[in-house]
Amino acid sequence: MTSRSRQKGSRIEREIAALFNDAGIKANRVDEKIGQLGKTSSADVDAFIEGQDKPPWKVEIKARANGEGFSTLDKWLGACEFLVLRKDRAQPGVYMTWSTFKRLLWFVNRK
Repeated sequence: MTSRSRQKGSRIEREIAALFNDAGIKANRVDEKIGQLGKTSSADVDAFIEGQDKPPWKVEIKARANGEGFSTLDKWLGACEFLVLRKDRAQPGVYMTWSTFKRLLWFVNRK
């Protein structure tokens, strides 16, 4: 990975961690070296959705300048809140916008 690509990835990971923090969920970018060594996380961001006394949720982040690969997901999502994706014999995955996710977090935080 080139230095520019690494810088862009780090910048976007910090931005996503900041979005979690702005939504009231403590989150931090995982140091690249720690992730590679497998010491605490192999994810890009750790989000403490259930509180700091519980293991963090692992967040993998992908960014594309031209949105390659995302445009089909956005088309399928359309005006809906969630897009559920399921491969044969696999657990479903969920795709949504950040604003929808933030609304969902609000309900989680109300407890």
